[in-house]
Order: sequence, then C-alpha cells, then structure tokens
Amino acid sequence: MVFLFYFLISLLLIYVVMISLKINIEIINLVFNSQTKKRINNDYNIVLRLKIFKVITIAKITLSNKKVKKINKNLHMQEKIEENIKLKKEIVVIDTINLLNEIIKRIKIIMLKMKIDLDTENAFLTSIIFAMFSSLVPIILSRCNINNKNIKYIVKPMYLNQNFIKFEISGIFELKMIHIIHIIYVLNKKGGKDKNEQSSNRRSYDYSYE
Repeated sequence: MVFLFYFLISLLLIYVVMISLKINIEIINLVFNSQTKKRINNDYNIVLRLKIFKVITIAKITLSNKKVKKINKNLHMQEKIEENIKLKKEIVVIDTINLLNEIIKRIKIIMLKMKIDLDTENAFLTSIIFAMFSSLVPIILSRCNINNKNIKYIVKPMYLNQNFIKFEISGIFELKMIHIIHIIYVLNKKGGKDKNEQSSNRRSYDYSYE
C-alpha cells in the first residue's frame, strides 16, 4: 500500500514536471544578407533554455557562429562515416510542413524585433514580393500566442534594382515540451497509417489480377 502511494506520487510529480517543462529560445542579433559572402553574421547568439515552473532553468545551451560551424562539420563527418560503413537505418518520415504548422500554432512569442529588406532587378516584381511578405508575416504571427506590445517588424522594399534580401531578427520564443512530443507522436502515427493504407491498396490491386 505504501509502495503504491509513493508510486502514484511519483507519477503525479513526473506529470506536473512534464506539463511545466518549456523550451525557451532567445535569438540575439541574427542577420542573413544574400549580398555578403558569409550570408550570416558572425556576432549572433542563440540561447536555448530548458525551464520548469516558468522561472527555474535546468539546462542552458548557447550557440554562436563558431559552435554552429563545428556542429555542421561534425555532422558532415558523421554522414561520411555512415556512408563508408553503409549503415542501413529505418528512417521515420514526418511531414515537415505539418510539423512546422503545428509548432507555429503552439509557440509563444515573448518578444520579437524583425526587419526584412528586399529587392529585385524588376521594380514591379519587387512590389509583388513585398506585398506577399507584408501579408504573410502577420498571418504567421496571428497563429502564434503573442504579446502585441513586444512585437515589432518591418518589411521594406529597397528599389535599388539589385537581387537581394536582408533579414534581421532578435526575439524570445517559448514552447512547451509536451506539445512537441504530442505533435511528433500524432504526425508520426499519421504517417504510419498513410504508409499502411498505401501498402494495403497495392496488395488489393495486385490480387485483382489473380
């Protein structure tokens, strides 16, 4: 009886922690410029924090330009090793568009400062792209949980007859871990059903010739 009591208490604590567990992402001065050779600036930082009960940080990772390059290099080397060994792995395919859509709906934007400068060699085309971006940004933001007082963004056409885009962003975003787990589980399960349905259709199609 005592064991059952402690077991239930443990389950309750795990549930409370999972419900309160959040990923906090802070982007500091990230700039993408298609006109520069490196594209992305060197002095940006991305800080990932794992929090419980909103204020308690249990893990923190800071990603700088050097760290991201090192990670990419290690991943590239790992891919080469796997190709040489010819490892065969079952890859779970998740619909990326649906995944991003579900994450966007559940993400909380605490602060956002964003600026987009764009241009093409054709003034009319620049106007069309500007109109598209001007419409798309508020649509995406409207799907998020946001505080409008801390949201500032501008989309600006340059009309310099050059093909380029410059994107500057700083912001703080938050997402509950349980939402991520649920989204991946649902989409993965849906992908498995679609695969089984396709296999079933192929079998019935083959049998029709017997």
